[in-house]
Amino acid sequence: MRGILKIILMLVIHLLIFVLIHEVGVRLASFLFNTSKGSLHWGITVRYSVVLFGVIAFILSAIHEYSKSKKTHSLSLLFACILFCGYYFTDLKYTPFRTVLLMFSGVLGFLLPVIVKWRYFKSL
Repeated sequence: MRGILKIILMLVIHLLIFVLIHEVGVRLASFLFNTSKGSLHWGITVRYSVVLFGVIAFILSAIHEYSKSKKTHSLSLLFACILFCGYYFTDLKYTPFRTVLLMFSGVLGFLLPVIVKWRYFKSL
């Protein structure tokens, strides 16, 4: 039961960081470049990206909870980043800045909680 709670907590932290970084990037871009948030198509893309990110983060959190190997942790983190960015790689042609922001938010959403956990909360 404790392992499941830790997985859910890490999933929530991953999602919060992903959404926070993306929202800060969107607001910063709209402030600096006077752009709007985008069309309906982009809103649907962002919603699907949150779902995709959540599924990948859940799998990543489960791997990190039940595996004790640092190599497995590193490879799963790398695979999660490649999988998330690879899914949106074709969108770079149509909306490059928005897609790069989405990819950047995803990668940081995966990396930051894991790095903080490895660095400061080794016992968890």
